[in-house]
Amino acid sequence: MQKYIIHAIALLLFGYGHAQVSTSPSGQVSNITTDFSFSVNDGNYNRPMLRSGWLSGIGDYFYIKHGGANTESYTYGLRISDGIGFDFGKDDFTTTFLKIKTDGNIGIGTTDPASKLEVQSEVLINNPSARGSSILKLDRGSEGKDMAIISFGQANQYLWNAGLLYNGGSNSPDFYISQNNTITDGSGAIQHIPELTIRTTGEVGIGTKSPDSKLTVKGNIHAEEVKVDLSVPGPDYVFKEGYNL
Repeated sequence: MQKYIIHAIALLLFGYGHAQVSTSPSGQVSNITTDFSFSVNDGNYNRPMLRSGWLSGIGDYFYIKHGGANTESYTYGLRISDGIGFDFGKDDFTTTFLKIKTDGNIGIGTTDPASKLEVQSEVLINNPSARGSSILKLDRGSEGKDMAIISFGQANQYLWNAGLLYNGGSNSPDFYISQNNTITDGSGAIQHIPELTIRTTGEVGIGTKSPDSKLTVKGNIHAEEVKVDLSVPGPDYVFKEGYNL
């Protein structure tokens, strides 16, 4: 009798197609086999809470979703498909909170992440594990030594870059800030002079990639005042004859 009741429940749950239920000797359900397409519906609103099927542009899919007020805008769910990957969102998945594409790219707040991780909103990084630990650490490993680490801009218009520069394949990277997306060629040869360079030895260069003093400027300097203080440890300052201080 119990087996017939289980069969009847399965036929009610899977609204279309056929269902086959296997039970153990004790009468417990051990396996349910259905057609490829099936659904489990909400009896109050006659809306699917669990469904498997196929859709154009999505491919084979399986989803679980639930909500209130009989509207998709209040319905949240998970969907897995062979066409677009993994979705967690609402409103029949037109709004995506978390997306994992079939190529492995992960998106938060975007339906089409173009990188391994793309976040379309503000990001708060808080509560480091211990004092002295990194709040945000960027490590390129042994690859891509001559490329920017952080880019600031709009879409693909990289207006400013900041990162490490291995000049000519050097093992000691300098830090640079530049308004050009391409700093070096594949061999590390400089193609664009960074606007600001800070070398590992402490020299700072403006308009030059090879500062030879604590501050090296290639260009004019406009200042209200220049103060020379010989009590500061370091070399004397020499100005060209006739220079207006």
